[in-house]
Amino acid sequence: MRSPVVSFTRAAGALVIVLSCAARAAVVTDNDCCYESLESAAPDVGAVVAGGGARAEAAPPPAPRLLPPAGLADAASYADAFRVLGEENSCSRFYGGPRVALTVLNSLALQLRRRALGPGPVGIRMSGDYTIYRDGAAGGTYRLFGEAFINTNGPFLLRTPMPYAPRMQVGRFAAETRQAKALLLLHELGHLVLAPGGNGWLLPDDGGDARLSERNTQTVESQCLKQLLALGA
Repeated sequence: MRSPVVSFTRAAGALVIVLSCAARAAVVTDNDCCYESLESAAPDVGAVVAGGGARAEAAPPPAPRLLPPAGLADAASYADAFRVLGEENSCSRFYGGPRVALTVLNSLALQLRRRALGPGPVGIRMSGDYTIYRDGAAGGTYRLFGEAFINTNGPFLLRTPMPYAPRMQVGRFAAETRQAKALLLLHELGHLVLAPGGNGWLLPDDGGDARLSERNTQTVESQCLKQLLALGA
């Protein structure tokens, strides 16, 4: 079960806190606030509890399941990303393992909607306030933004943004292909999962920076290429 920790909002490229960390009001310009407080309140499995003796080890929680397609913005591409992350491999390990990766993917998939954001290279846009979650069952920390949209005028759904324009690419893959859509979803996951050590996110924020966005895509592709190619045409 995930538990919200603290919410932030983005303004002019800065991060401004809207809820206090550990009951302290503050303004921050980075992502370092209060990560030391993101701890599960539940005792560790096997810990000694009141009354003496060790608590019996609980069965591990079930792995996240594939969501039903109804209501999803793009059920087919979500299922492809789920397949990529559902096994122990280089791609799922990049996100902290299958359980963390699928937990965050499911949360994002339930949030995604379609909206015209203008013709161009933007495939998915996440914006607004975000909330950080510490998921004890998944063993990871991640955030969710207030809004997440698939651009109906971008490479997720179109090969070209307008007639006679060059065909768009997502990494090495042509726009609108299965691999391109899955790669776009995996790219966004990199902005949501907390990096090991709590020093920022797996991928740095790249809104408005096309070169950084391309480098982030290349980072994901380097970890997930084998699994993306296995999706087929």
